[in-house]
Amino acid sequence: MAGNAIITFQIQKSTNQKCAVKRTKKKLINEKTTRSFEREIKTLAKFQHPAIVPFLGFSKISDYGYIYLIRFNKGSLYSLILKRNERDPNFDLTHKYIIAY
Repeated sequence: MAGNAIITFQIQKSTNQKCAVKRTKKKLINEKTTRSFEREIKTLAKFQHPAIVPFLGFSKISDYGYIYLIRFNKGSLYSLILKRNERDPNFDLTHKYIIAY
């Protein structure tokens, strides 16, 4: 669903936890978009790995699909890779290349 979603940041009311919410750009009214949405949910729910953002849940509201993920305080991976001014000895250029690969 990458590139096919709008990402917002919210707070989960029941746990007061910060989360990232991915909403499908297109309504889930045809088989192709529904299948893509369901495939991402199954993948996120199945795998737990340090390189994958933890999955909190999903919902379908008003024909749109929503995926809820834990929000990390340092922002998106994309923004971290692009930062050049900040010096972090644990996140040097080599680490950025490994992650980008």
